[in-house]
Amino acid sequence: MAEAALKSCQETLEQLQGEQEKSVDETKVESKRIEDIKAKLGSLMNEFQYDQSKSKNSRVKRDVKSIAERKDLEKDEGRSTQQKLDLHLLQEKVKVHFDASSNSSVAATEMAEKIDELVNKVIGLETSVSSQTALVNRLRTETDELQGHIRTLEDDKE
Repeated sequence: MAEAALKSCQETLEQLQGEQEKSVDETKVESKRIEDIKAKLGSLMNEFQYDQSKSKNSRVKRDVKSIAERKDLEKDEGRSTQQKLDLHLLQEKVKVHFDASSNSSVAATEMAEKIDELVNKVIGLETSVSSQTALVNRLRTETDELQGHIRTLEDDKE
């Protein structure tokens, strides 16, 4: 039973690592898209001689919100990485105890506690990765909407 739980945790960790790497790649793509959109918007604003000082407060609020969301995503990424390291260390400890238990009489309750701890951390990591994926999807949706607005502005210009 303990071996099956460890194997399941290992498989889940490998899957989560793949999902997290995919999220990081998608975040980089969306970040590039946002930079491109900002450049297009700046170009349109210059072309229409838009006075940014009139709407500075709303722009500042949007920028602060955008930066905060980016920081949250970076924190989630850092937290996920740290959790993976913690889980890997805990998994190694459990394996050592498991190997030792076959050679000596390690208490079954101690082993069960270690495995429970590992499973709980894997569940926490699943939640973090799921949250990160949701944030990336939201970023993609908002970027698509923003790109649509920019296209509308460009069409109206003509």
